[in-house]
Amino acid sequence: MLSATVSTKGARRWSEGHPWIYRSDVIDRPAGDAGAVRVSDQRGKPLGVALWSPRSEISLRLLDRDPRREHQYSVVARCNRTRGQPPRRTRARDKRIPARAQ
Repeated sequence: MLSATVSTKGARRWSEGHPWIYRSDVIDRPAGDAGAVRVSDQRGKPLGVALWSPRSEISLRLLDRDPRREHQYSVVARCNRTRGQPPRRTRARDKRIPARAQ
């Protein structure tokens, strides 16, 4: 999972209950596109997981204050990346696996 580092001001705002962090408070921006990122303060203390939006003034939107749950967001991101792709085959002789039961 990608990570972002926020300023002291951004970390304080988040700890006071604000659900977002402005672009001006993001010190180290994630290298990837929009999606879930791990957020930490300048000292490296984990603050949680947020949605990263590189084009918006509100760059980080809080998903979870518990950074230990980052795995579930990376699973969701992986599922979203594969959405819309053709069904996979288990073996050459098997028929295609249906995307969902009808």
